[in-house]
Amino acid sequence: MTRRALLATLAAPLGAQDLANLYGMLDGIAAANTPRLSFLDPKWKSLEAWKREARPVYLRHLSYDPQPAPPAAEVLGREPREGFTVERLRLRATASYDLPARLLVPAGVRGRVPGVVAIHCHSGRYVWGHEKVLSHPADHSALTEFRDRAYGRPYAELLARRGYVVLVIDAFYFGERRLKVEQIDPATAPPDMRDALQALRKIPPDTAEWMTAVNGLCSRY
Repeated sequence: MTRRALLATLAAPLGAQDLANLYGMLDGIAAANTPRLSFLDPKWKSLEAWKREARPVYLRHLSYDPQPAPPAAEVLGREPREGFTVERLRLRATASYDLPARLLVPAGVRGRVPGVVAIHCHSGRYVWGHEKVLSHPADHSALTEFRDRAYGRPYAELLARRGYVVLVIDAFYFGERRLKVEQIDPATAPPDMRDALQALRKIPPDTAEWMTAVNGLCSRY
């Protein structure tokens, strides 16, 4: 759809048949509160001008403006694989926390090579982060089945074997960065969480049933 067609679609007013008795009220509220920073507004002719005005507003609403930290990385270990090496890293993100990461370095590379950041999916599976796109010999069968179904293969490895340096992180709230619900004391947890936490304690850790229970708790809390 072209920008003009999209603008025409969004500009088409909803009628009373769509909103019944609420149409008048909502139409008045909408008219008094036009989205001044929508890039669909015809007044914006330059993407860079729009970004200069919109970015500070966006960051202010996020309420997140950490102090810059000097880029830093610590290599915690190396693991040779077929066609590449996996370096386990700790990346300095802010003064408050670091990011766990894996760097896949193709074998025999020299000089400048292309790089890729491999991002894993959501899929409601919080117990796994980088594992969704990077395999390990000790992977649980549930993880292997999920990866094969979702990706067909651990695609970060495929890229590394084709000559790309690949950085893989755990997104916030996944893998090493997830909420460790198994560490929450049911006695002090919110009331609507206690039964699920008690049930989790009776399940053997790292089993498919345990992973399903953890995923369920993380999805709700």
